[in-house]
Amino acid sequence: EHQFMFTDVGGQRSERRKWIKLFDNVNVVVYIMNLAGYDQVLYEDNNKNCLNETLQLFKKTCQYKSFKNTDWVVFFNKIDIFENKIKEIPFTVFNQEFDENDANNSEKVQQYIRQEFTNRFYNDSDENIKKGQIYFHTTCATDAIQVGEIIKKVQIDIISSAMKKMGYLF
Repeated sequence: EHQFMFTDVGGQRSERRKWIKLFDNVNVVVYIMNLAGYDQVLYEDNNKNCLNETLQLFKKTCQYKSFKNTDWVVFFNKIDIFENKIKEIPFTVFNQEFDENDANNSEKVQQYIRQEFTNRFYNDSDENIKKGQIYFHTTCATDAIQVGEIIKKVQIDIISSAMKKMGYLF
């Protein structure tokens, strides 16, 4: 039996200063982002794009020294909304340099966003510096069955990573 403790630190800017108290002895951070927010702005700042804010916050947070050996699980949430939206609103509204031929392709856009997170996780530098791992899962949080299956996969990822860190797996 494995015991997990989850703490929701909130996503609004006003809640972020409270996070620092929760960083000690963290084995895994679950980072949930709104995949469908690429064309939206923040509630607190209507000049700031949601995806840009998410990527900046992720980079800043995962670079805390407390998280050097911490694994991260990034949930691309609201996949159902995203897949409908991307057909109508191309990803070029977020990134004008994104290939127009792929701007409505759900898989290509997710691949791009996954790479953006990975680059920030490894600080756009040598991946060997960071000892933690990053994992990605796509979710629709309102689908309880899917979320249950993904949590099982996350448990496997976490246990595998811990065994690698202890030298039991390679």
